[in-house]
Amino acid sequence: MYTVLEIIVAALAAFGLCAAGWLLFGRLLTPVGACCSAPVFAVIRARGDGEGLEQTVDGLLWLANGGWVTLRIILLDDGLTEAGRCRALRLVERGPRIAYCPPESVMEAIAALER
Repeated sequence: MYTVLEIIVAALAAFGLCAAGWLLFGRLLTPVGACCSAPVFAVIRARGDGEGLEQTVDGLLWLANGGWVTLRIILLDDGLTEAGRCRALRLVERGPRIAYCPPESVMEAIAALER
């Protein structure tokens, strides 16, 4: 009985140490976290119906919400259909760090997100 409990406790301790090491190692590899004043701009070229757009934005927001990076996301319309444009505009409603723009107004979108 005690052997099983000891194995469980050892496994939980090993998992905890691995998780702590993972977080510390990740912090060392991503020096552009929330402490930096200049944001990183991720320009996503959205095409067609915008397949995979939500997953890409969710992944980038996970990095930003975790404090790994100060991030602004620009959804660049590179031939979106009407359904794709609706999908992109729904993603913009998720927060002020996301902007949608046609190709000719990328610089205006960057300037708007810097504020």
